[in-house]
Amino acid sequence: MDTRVQRQFPGVHWIWGGGISFVYEVHPRIVVKVPKSGKFEREQFNKELEIYRVFLQNPPCLSIVQCFYFCNSGSFLEYMRGQSLFYRIQHNHTRDQQIMVVTTVEKLEPLPLRKRWMNDLAEGAAFLESLNLAHGDLLPENILLDRNRLKLSDFGCAAKVGTPYEACLAPYGPRVVDLLQNMEFPKLHGDPLIDTVIDKCWHNRYVSVSELAAHTKTLLDERKEAMQNNKSRKESSAVATFVRAIQTPITRTSGENLGSIDQGYLTRESLSKREFCQDLEKRGLLRVLASGEPEQLGFTFEWYRHNLKSWMRGVCYVEVSSIASMPMFQPSSLFINLKSLVSGTFLTDCNSTSHSDQR
Repeated sequence: MDTRVQRQFPGVHWIWGGGISFVYEVHPRIVVKVPKSGKFEREQFNKELEIYRVFLQNPPCLSIVQCFYFCNSGSFLEYMRGQSLFYRIQHNHTRDQQIMVVTTVEKLEPLPLRKRWMNDLAEGAAFLESLNLAHGDLLPENILLDRNRLKLSDFGCAAKVGTPYEACLAPYGPRVVDLLQNMEFPKLHGDPLIDTVIDKCWHNRYVSVSELAAHTKTLLDERKEAMQNNKSRKESSAVATFVRAIQTPITRTSGENLGSIDQGYLTRESLSKREFCQDLEKRGLLRVLASGEPEQLGFTFEWYRHNLKSWMRGVCYVEVSSIASMPMFQPSSLFINLKSLVSGTFLTDCNSTSHSDQR
């Protein structure tokens, strides 16, 4: 690393390069996303900032990656150190690398965990629905894990429900598109309760995503879940308490900062976390990170440096939100992802991969 950068910011590490941003660890529980220099990347990043402005005016959702502080030059986010659902699922697969099709599902995640993830995903999507928003890019790469809790990330494609939306062609071939348009779906051979949820989603039998979230919540063994996830929930609650403390409407100000927060709402702990991010900005971290590519600044790529396992296999995955023929904002589209989550596989013959920007 450039000795000047290393000397001034010794705790900063480059951990991911997404489609529109570079992501750096700045604290064991905080990352910062810095937009790339291109016009398109900057526009997408600004769209995501506007979504965070909306989030900060509402009670937090534990199934959404939290934003601690943001400005025009970057956003400081909750560090999800368990990689993404994409890599978690592909680790359980054997795939034919020539035709890019799953040939064997080696194992499934434990049933209670899959149920928890179903509810986490539904709760996150229901939170967006309550704000009249749809994610717009809901795929496993944008679903992040930390201590086996699942959260939605990357909101640059989010849009108001009912507004025109530009979608791409489905990436997995005309045969699968025809099957989906004809409402022909794979046979389900899993847990009957989970299969019921998936089938209802495929056939659009939920009035809203919030109804879906309520149903998935009934699948949880609350007593067992409470015992298994006690530590994780305490940490998530601490994050939510911090975010709730800074929730006042954001008003634009002069300069780069997009808003000011009433400090009377801040607890001592949350104030220190927010001030930590603000201090990095004042010391010029974002200016430095925006001045060049990570390699140009001397950073060495340290992919998920807190995770003991790295599962990099150039595997493609279905980008559900790009299915132009399906209702973009309905539960049936959402829960094609839950089919892949629960069964560990999905129909695909694509040969390209997209990546999340949070990591």
